[in-house]
Amino acid sequence: MQKNDISKYEYVSFDVFDTLIFRSVATPEDIFIIVQELYIKKTGCTISSFYRDRIKAERIARSQHIGQDITLDEIYSQLKYKADTLKLLKEIEIYVELENCIPNAPMVEFVNYCRGIGKKIVITTDMYLPRSFFEQLFNKLGIKADFLFISSEERETKRSGKLFQILLKKLNVPAAQVLHIGDDDNNDIYQAMNNGIDSLERWYDWNALQNVVTSSYIENHIDSLSCLYNRIEFDQSAYNIGFSILGPLIYDFCNWLHEERLKQNIDKLLFVAREGYLLEKCYKCLYPEEADVGYIFLNKNLLRLPLTYEQKTLTIYKDSLLQRSVYS
Repeated sequence: MQKNDISKYEYVSFDVFDTLIFRSVATPEDIFIIVQELYIKKTGCTISSFYRDRIKAERIARSQHIGQDITLDEIYSQLKYKADTLKLLKEIEIYVELENCIPNAPMVEFVNYCRGIGKKIVITTDMYLPRSFFEQLFNKLGIKADFLFISSEERETKRSGKLFQILLKKLNVPAAQVLHIGDDDNNDIYQAMNNGIDSLERWYDWNALQNVVTSSYIENHIDSLSCLYNRIEFDQSAYNIGFSILGPLIYDFCNWLHEERLKQNIDKLLFVAREGYLLEKCYKCLYPEEADVGYIFLNKNLLRLPLTYEQKTLTIYKDSLLQRSVYS
């Protein structure tokens, strides 16, 4: 799009995430891993399940506000932590979100160009983060917005198209005077046009973006977790399999095992050779505060006889044997 093509618009609206800025993590949920690690580093207290608890809390909050968007406070109200812990975690999450924002330089430059020629700058975003976050973000980016429409404040989203309706009503202007720029085919393109607003897909300098993502930008802030930002550079199949499949599998298994231990009030947890070697190390890493966790050098075949003392003994015993056509 040529810059002079915007002359007919009085207002230029911009999406934020993946338009004005990019996150330096592979997925938005990776932010929660960083929050967890920074909390531990700051307080010295173990909080090993925050990543999963935070995802679950957002899911529950959204299920309680179907048809509306939600706020960060509503998400955190679903977390069963002490008040001071919740307060600190929320502060860390906002801080991490802010520190992980990488400017999309061409778009930031275009915002300032629009302002320079007298256009009103509008920010229109589907996000649960508070207004204070965006004010800090714009200060960091060096841009100034005249209007800010956040789905969590308005309780409506671009995804449904209703946030654009609110924008037009509050600005009290015809749709023909507004141009919206974003990255999502539905949220930013179709829904804007469905409300009579012209829309464009955002653009960026991919080479410049790659240079930023692979630099030490984030390492200056959170050096202990720098691997999260550089992981996309690894192309070894072993690394990818470990990171994307085996790692999450072991992580979830250890979390499940931890919950079962609490549920069944298990005093001692033993990992059996050989498969248990790595599991025991991972479990201790996730739950260093737990006592009576160890590794024993036993062949699993030795456990088959004791299993017969459990319930459904024959079934358990049969299932523990190697596959054969005949049992005696």
